[in-house]
Amino acid sequence: MGVRGHSEAQRWEAASRMAAGQDDGSNAGRRKRLIIVAVGCVTVLAVLGGLVGALLAGHHSHQAARYHAVPLWREIVGSVLMLGGAVLVVRGFRVMWKSGNGLFPYFSSPLFALTGAERRRVNKQVRGKAAADTEHLPVLREVAVRISRQRRITTMYDGIVLFAAGQALASSSWLRVGIAVLYLALMTFSAVWIRYDAKRAEDFLRRHPA
Repeated sequence: MGVRGHSEAQRWEAASRMAAGQDDGSNAGRRKRLIIVAVGCVTVLAVLGGLVGALLAGHHSHQAARYHAVPLWREIVGSVLMLGGAVLVVRGFRVMWKSGNGLFPYFSSPLFALTGAERRRVNKQVRGKAAADTEHLPVLREVAVRISRQRRITTMYDGIVLFAAGQALASSSWLRVGIAVLYLALMTFSAVWIRYDAKRAEDFLRRHPA
């Protein structure tokens, strides 16, 4: 049964239990279905990524045949950057796992028990865009704590940027350079936004101590 099959009081009660770490498993079926969808989406993206990588490799071979080979120093530095990026990505996943939110943080969040409209209200309150509902303060605080923890995963974005930069440097393909610049802009924006969001959550926690 979805969250809309429960009354508002039941949804907030379930959210309160999840905020206290006492999930009774009432949303286990829905959680399992969504995790399967999430894993399926990741698998599809991985396959698409492999296809794009194969196309890029073919493009790189074509470019190498037409133009000069990449200088040795660029290949070495590019490889080092890619290795460093891969290490940072793995570290980011590890930090995400140890943060207490897990690899699928949404499914253990109190927000999971609420409707879309209720989640938006909670997020507005935590981000300081609406007055906090003191009746549900434990839920709001748990959501704020989880948002503040997201600051730690920016290491993963740094790793993606390094990896893309390494690929661009070790390649004579302007296509890879363009992709690296696109990744740089996207990941930089994401990292800045996450840090800004985390700061707002930390401000909420200071204003509303336990």
